[in-house]
Amino acid sequence: MKPYVSRILIVEDAPELSEFLAGILRLHRYEVCSAATFPEACRCVDEEPFSLALLDILLPGGGSGIDILKRIRRTRGNVPVIMQTALGDDEYCVQCLRAGADDFITKPVRQGPLIARIEAVLRRASGTPDPLEKIPLGNGAHVFSPRREIHFPDGSICRLTHKEMGVLRYLFSRCGEIVTIDDLLLNVWRSNPIFIDTSRIPPLISRLRKKLEGIADIRSEYGNGYVLRIGN
Repeated sequence: MKPYVSRILIVEDAPELSEFLAGILRLHRYEVCSAATFPEACRCVDEEPFSLALLDILLPGGGSGIDILKRIRRTRGNVPVIMQTALGDDEYCVQCLRAGADDFITKPVRQGPLIARIEAVLRRASGTPDPLEKIPLGNGAHVFSPRREIHFPDGSICRLTHKEMGVLRYLFSRCGEIVTIDDLLLNVWRSNPIFIDTSRIPPLISRLRKKLEGIADIRSEYGNGYVLRIGN
């Protein structure tokens, strides 16, 4: 039997999606236990061993994924929880984070982002060193995250603000993918876009772009968001 750390609880009422998620997780050598209703999920939380829960929000049977999250926090302490939300469910995302969720992923779920989030959350829970402590950039440069510093090959150093560092880390975690402003607000600011002045983001991106000149590029995808490209 594989170590306990590899077992993941899936709470999802759509059979096709539940099977899809289970298949992805087994492919990456995780063990799986599943629940399709609120009562089944409660039983799993109370009786089944698992080291991470992947929860849908809307469930049949008298409760929600947020209720399951709260039950996990009451009975399982800091066991990691990732919530599944529909694209645009920003208010749900805020509720999940405030209720103690470690992360969330939007539907339709894609294999790469799902596994990356699971690995990151399990890493944080186990105390394993953060692989993004040193972020490699182009032309031999790198970012040293704990000090928020860009180190250039000639020995020069450029400091980043707290938010610039957060944005860069998130862009790097999705390098080559389009990251929307809402993505940044939810994952870096941890706030509902409704309550944040989004006009502050383009100037921050512009400042960060200048600091990364020659070693990485943050391209604007007009109407969509931003894409990080690493230089040579």
